[in-house]
Amino acid sequence: MRSKKFRGSLCLFHVVLCAMVFNQQSFAGTWTDAFEDNNTHGWKIVNNINNSKWWIDAGEIVCETFAPNVPSILATGEVDWRNYSFSCKAKLDKAKDEPATFGIILHHRWEEFSFYAFRIFYPWEIVHITKYNPAGASTVGEFDFPAKLDTWYTLTASIDSRGKLKFQIDDVVFTAVDAAPIKNGKAGLIVSNAQARFDNVEITGDNVPNGGPGTLPVEPSGNKLAITWGELKLQ
Repeated sequence: MRSKKFRGSLCLFHVVLCAMVFNQQSFAGTWTDAFEDNNTHGWKIVNNINNSKWWIDAGEIVCETFAPNVPSILATGEVDWRNYSFSCKAKLDKAKDEPATFGIILHHRWEEFSFYAFRIFYPWEIVHITKYNPAGASTVGEFDFPAKLDTWYTLTASIDSRGKLKFQIDDVVFTAVDAAPIKNGKAGLIVSNAQARFDNVEITGDNVPNGGPGTLPVEPSGNKLAITWGELKLQ
């Protein structure tokens, strides 16, 4: 009899657990921008405005920077977004100085100068996960990656509530942990010393709403996302 009751309780536990997981997933939203509408609605530039340019070209968003070692950020979303993932396609068109960098930012809080940058460094053949806050910049992780010019990469960056940071380039995954993570913030793209382009942007998270200024095409190559700009000068 006890065995039957135990099995019954165990079955009920599994049902409740599955319901909790399903319920949690059901609240996750996806914010996208396909850039097919030829505008940057939902986006904002707040740094390096006079020394960089962002524009739409053939359904892709392109950035070129003109001042050495001064990145430009394009960001979107709300400051209360937290624990989300950001994916996009990215390509380095032109390296204008060394290192030419391009990538993703998460949990961007410009008023506090706090965010994470997930960047590819060309031609240095490395990848950095960097944390910025009022105290300065700190490298959370440095990894080898031989990036190439004029090559499309699929980038995915994410952070969870425990401070686990993940940066994936195609099938290569890099992870790091921040013991005192930035809790929330906007998302974005970052470029310095380069001309780079991005496509298929998508942000997914528990408190990220479904929507965005762009509609995703049916083809996998059409996924994209909305973003707002964050002001910054990196060392």
